[in-house]
Amino acid sequence: DGDDGDDDDGDEGDGDDGDDGDDGDDSGGGDSGGGDNPNIVGEDGSNGSDAIMDLGNMLADDASTTADITAAAVTATVTGEEAAAAAADAGNSSALNNNASTDEPATGSNEWYANYNGFKCVQDCPINSTMNHRCGGLLVPTTSTSESAISTTTNNNSSSAAGTVTIVNGTSFTALGTTTTTSKVTMVEQLYPTTTECCSTKFPYLALGLCVASSEHDGSGVANYAGSRDYYVDYENGRCVQDCNPPTADTTNTASLSTTMSTSTDNGICGGIVVESSTTLHANATTCCSSQLSYMDILLCTTRSEEGGVEGGTFRLYPRESSGACVIDHDPTNAIICSIGYGCHLIGPHHAWVPKLYSVSPAGVEECCLEGLPFVNPSYCRAKTMGIVSRKWFVDYDEGLCHQDCEVGTGPSCAINTDPAVTYYDSPEECCASKLGFQNQPKCHADSTGTLYGGTSRYYVDYRNSKCAQDCRRSPIVEEGGNNATSGTNNTNNTNCGGLVVDSSTVLHEDAVSCCAASLGYMHSELCLDRSNGTATGTGLYYPIEDGICVKDTSATPCPSGETCQRVDGWLSTFYTTIPECCNSDSNPALPSDVNPAYCQALSTGIGTNEWFQLSDGDNRCAKHCTNASSISVECAIPASRSVVYHPSAGECCASEFAHLNVDMCVELSITGGVFRDVVVGTEEYYVDWVRQMCVKNCPKDSSGRGSLNDDNDDVECGGMAAGSWVTLFPNTTSCCDNLHYLDDEDCLGGQ
Repeated sequence: DGDDGDDDDGDEGDGDDGDDGDDGDDSGGGDSGGGDNPNIVGEDGSNGSDAIMDLGNMLADDASTTADITAAAVTATVTGEEAAAAAADAGNSSALNNNASTDEPATGSNEWYANYNGFKCVQDCPINSTMNHRCGGLLVPTTSTSESAISTTTNNNSSSAAGTVTIVNGTSFTALGTTTTTSKVTMVEQLYPTTTECCSTKFPYLALGLCVASSEHDGSGVANYAGSRDYYVDYENGRCVQDCNPPTADTTNTASLSTTMSTSTDNGICGGIVVESSTTLHANATTCCSSQLSYMDILLCTTRSEEGGVEGGTFRLYPRESSGACVIDHDPTNAIICSIGYGCHLIGPHHAWVPKLYSVSPAGVEECCLEGLPFVNPSYCRAKTMGIVSRKWFVDYDEGLCHQDCEVGTGPSCAINTDPAVTYYDSPEECCASKLGFQNQPKCHADSTGTLYGGTSRYYVDYRNSKCAQDCRRSPIVEEGGNNATSGTNNTNNTNCGGLVVDSSTVLHEDAVSCCAASLGYMHSELCLDRSNGTATGTGLYYPIEDGICVKDTSATPCPSGETCQRVDGWLSTFYTTIPECCNSDSNPALPSDVNPAYCQALSTGIGTNEWFQLSDGDNRCAKHCTNASSISVECAIPASRSVVYHPSAGECCASEFAHLNVDMCVELSITGGVFRDVVVGTEEYYVDWVRQMCVKNCPKDSSGRGSLNDDNDDVECGGMAAGSWVTLFPNTTSCCDNLHYLDDEDCLGGQ
């Protein structure tokens, strides 16, 4: 009967299905309202069981009915008795595809069920119908419960179907109940009044709109589905696109479920029909961007999500790490926008990782530089972004000075900085102190500002020359060099200039005295001051040298007579005012320990000791170190050894140094300079000449080798003066020849 409703369910009979059918007078509820399907059993099942029984009886008249199950790929044989039993059991169930009269073909319930092969829902109506191309086949009851024959599922949730039903495909429906028909059948679990319910339940993995549109096609083979126009995320291009087909899309890529090409109606970009239900849809691009692309700037996302958004840009600043500056997201060919100092560079479609955009304004530049490029000097970023120079100071380590960031040629210190991470300073003094603190600061300031630096005129240590030098520029001016000061020839006006100090670690002193005392305290102060004075000639003090003498530190002429004058080479800590002090080895640790002080003093003054010493020339004699070093007396000589031992007389020298020799002969030779005098006659004694095997007289030889130089009557040959104390002298020839007892007397005396 239908109450008052005018919806599709046929509350008033206007719909297709007719739910109420309280009286069951007709075959389906809502018959009086002109419903399209009067064959549907009423909701309460009253009188509807008659229609089911009629269909069961017709099926029972047939010997058997054979049906093919397409989903299970099996064929089931439905007998008349089974159909009748199924119809009887379904007295209180939903609609059966049976007309009240067996003369009319069944039209179906027109409700929806799943077609898994087509990924859509189809209607319960004959496939060969020319009126409705959404038909998927009729549903008929079956009593078969054998799983080997048919896959059976009992529906306990629907009020429109009961038990198990099959789809009857084909065109031989008019003979149903009177002939045996073998048809392809597909198992259906449940009928649904609308495509929305069917799609959402049976195809939850498909986009609902796509499934509904595919199910409700117009029969031309093309779905009338243009998409929901909602937005979904396109991660690859960093944007949101609409659920619709792009105009140039390859329509074969949507699994043949939606082929209509469409364009957006609200300036969005069609990204293709959404197929999967897992794809989240949003009402607009803003919601889509903020929900699923929250890591990027929402303006960038929404602009990209519009037609032409990428090409036009956002006209906002964004940080560009490669340049260390912020640039405008705009077409760089736009001469008007991109020629005002700012740089333009479009954010590419795949450059999605821009978390924030900034306004094109001084405040935007400041914010972009601080937030977007934290590793870049903000002043550098601001200047580069706006196409200006910072006029700040920065260090140049290669040149060892600071430059100002300004156009080259506009100032003595101008240079364009290209290091984004450089530190800027407001003045060259700040730059020098912070970055070049190891340098001499006044010089750094002068060099950085292009000012000629003349030095401080203070004193610093020149360790190479062991002195203190003045911090002033040498002339001629040359490039920096040397250790820690400039090289070059001394300024003719100041011989104390050591060159400009370039290292701030070099300590400067007010004068040479304080410099020597503080930095060269290990040197003798007078030596340090003398060297630090470019006009000084030496200290005039004495110091020892390796030869074992003391010399005078002076370059003045003439040098004192007998002394040696020589400037100190290197540094010394001890000097002496007199030569005796210098030669005293007890008070002079610098003097070699083996030096005889008397020797040192004699050779240092040029005045001998007048004492005797052993000569080392092999003459077996002593010599006298005469007071007059230049004396040519035969007994005078200069000791060759600095450890010489002196004796007061020649006799003492011979007795001490030549104890093995004949002292008289040693003294004679020492006095005569190694030459016997004519008055030397020897003694009336004899000794054995073991080499010649004879006895000889202890007297000097003459040129003939015989006799004494002053005794021509002596027939015994002179053998020369006995050489040493080891030679035994005999008073006569007899006692001497006794030592040669194996010779006769004549042979003993050499045939004399």
